Amino acid sequence: MTRTLIVFGSGPGIGNNVAAAFASKGIDHIILLARNTQRLENEDAPFVSKGHNSVKVDTLRLDLANLDSIPSVITKIDHLTENEDVEVVFFNAARIKPSEPLGVSVQEIDEDFKVWSHYYYTTTTLLHSAVPLPNPTQPNHPKTQIANPLSLTQTTNLALYIIAQHYLPRLQTLASSSSSPSPLKPALLVTNSALPWDPIPQLLSLSAVKAAQANMVQSFDRAFAGSGVHIGLIHVCGQVAPGNKVLNPGTIAERTVAFWEVGRGVEVRIEEE
Repeated sequence: MTRTLIVFGSGPGIGNNVAAAFASKGIDHIILLARNTQRLENEDAPFVSKGHNSVKVDTLRLDLANLDSIPSVITKIDHLTENEDVEVVFFNAARIKPSEPLGVSVQEIDEDFKVWSHYYYTTTTLLHSAVPLPNPTQPNHPKTQIANPLSLTQTTNLALYIIAQHYLPRLQTLASSSSSPSPLKPALLVTNSALPWDPIPQLLSLSAVKAAQANMVQSFDRAFAGSGVHIGLIHVCGQVAPGNKVLNPGTIAERTVAFWEVGRGVEVRIEEE
């Protein structure tokens, strides 16, 4: 059976290096998703394929800020992965827009964060009661009660929510159907940062979003503990640069794969030494 990795947020740096690292660990099929189609085809896919000729690499355009487009792209992924084991979903996306702490417009924070508060109580309550998650793309979902619908199309947390809603049940099914011992390690891994516990004033909006994202992933982990699916956060604590000893794309990728191989723990912190 083909083992598949899906990378939401591919690109030069962490996304591509993580994909390439997984290619050397028994993953047979990698799907890269990002907004820039030309870069995906001409740079990202060749980088991941280099030295891994037996690994199939597909690319799809996806703008995670456009929530309405996500279900149709997921349908395309389902077609590409028919009769395959989607084993790892790697979510690697964020909007970074530095500004003065009190210089962020209300609209900007609304785009990045405000909508999350409308879902926090409902989502965590449903998770802990094991009720199926509501679909934010459906007409009768509470999103229709929010005055500014544009806020819904700019939130990476809701993109993660929709993706988790689709893939966590599939990962659970894979975990329950795998014989023991099995080489399969179903996982949902999400890149984060140090911002949840060490916010940066100039990144006020992103700091708030990352704190909410960490809370969401931790809630998923608690809700689905014991299901056989590894749900975890990859905290990249600092600026990433090729010349760094630890915080370089290659080392981050190695530690991400190592975290996946261990198969337990809700987070790993990667810091410069």
